[in-house]
Order: sequence, then structure tokens, then C-alpha cells
Amino acid sequence: MKQFQFLLFVTLLCVSTGVEAQLFKKIQREAERKMMKKVEDRIVEEVSNAIVRAAYKPIDKAFDNMVKDYYAEDTLENGEVDWTKVNARYDGMIQSFDASDKLPESYTFDLYMDVEMVDYEGKETQSTMFYSKGSDLFAMQQNEESGSMIILFDGDNNLIGMFKEEKGEKTV
Repeated sequence: MKQFQFLLFVTLLCVSTGVEAQLFKKIQREAERKMMKKVEDRIVEEVSNAIVRAAYKPIDKAFDNMVKDYYAEDTLENGEVDWTKVNARYDGMIQSFDASDKLPESYTFDLYMDVEMVDYEGKETQSTMFYSKGSDLFAMQQNEESGSMIILFDGDNNLIGMFKEEKGEKTV
């Protein structure tokens, strides 16, 4: 009987040691997998950052050269800024945004939706959104105490327009 108990004890000891070894190997594999994932993520992040830096380097250089060229063109011999040239360049840029001559006389919308939005401070804003089924057209109207504003997205004509009425005065 004592011999049987001894064999049973040795068998249980071997089995429990094998189970503990399997459990330890499983924990070790999971730890290795997590560590490899962290290393892989770090490598991907560093490589991505290096690619972005390499891609932006020529853009930064081109932008710097453009600014230097404009500065040279807009600076008088005595080092002062030639505001006539700066203003002319600025006016040209602003006028390039004006596409009012490309706007159609009117727009037709098929659907509208009244929307009420509440911001974080509890202020309510009423808006109406307009949609067109047959064209790439969307508009949003917002009414306020001082007047109304409509923002129009006309994908067919590649235009974005803002119409505003404030104190009886209309602007495009």
C-alpha cells in the first residue's frame, strides 16, 4: 500500500510539474507576443515619421524659396517693404476667389430638412438644409437675429458660395 501511495505521489508530482510547465510556456509565449507587437508598433511609428519628414523636406524648401522670392520682389533697395506691390498681390489673390459671375440666376432644390442644434453652452441654432436629387448641390441656411446666411456647395459648377443678409443689406 505504501508503495502504491509513493507511486501515486510521484505520478501527481510529475503531472503537476508538466501542467505548470505548460502554463508557464503559455504565459511566456503571450508575453513574447505582446512585446513583439510593441516593438513592431514602435518601428512602424518611427518609419512613418521618417517618411513624412522626407516627404515634407522638399515642400518646406520650395515654400522657403517662394517666400524668399516674394520678399525680394516686394522689398525696396533700402530694405523697406513696397506696400504697393504687396497690396496689388493681395488684391489679385482676393479677386481670384470671386466667382460670382459663374453663379446661375437661381437654384432649385428637391428636399429640405429643418435642423435644430444645441451647442455645449446650451445655445440653440435653427438651420435648414437643402438637397437636390438630380445634381451635386447642397445648401444650408442659418437664421439669426441680425439676419440670415446661406452657404451653397455647387459641385456641378465647382463653386462654394456664401450669401448673407444682414440689416437689410445682401452680400454674395
